[in-house]
Amino acid sequence: MALNLDVIQSTRYGHEESLQNLQNQLSESNANDLLKQAIEDRRQAMTNHHEIHLKHHLNTFFDEAPAT
Repeated sequence: MALNLDVIQSTRYGHEESLQNLQNQLSESNANDLLKQAIEDRRQAMTNHHEIHLKHHLNTFFDEAPAT
């Protein structure tokens, strides 16, 4: 379980770093506001999906564990 959490945290850190780099590139360009809003909406949707997925895995972890 600790290994899974480490993988999740490192993956999240990598994605946050990529997101920050892409946001900086986008803010430097003259992209229109509609594109920026679509990207932000997608980011929020992915964050919500990740939170729901993580909660599900944390809640069902012991259901999948073998009984001794």
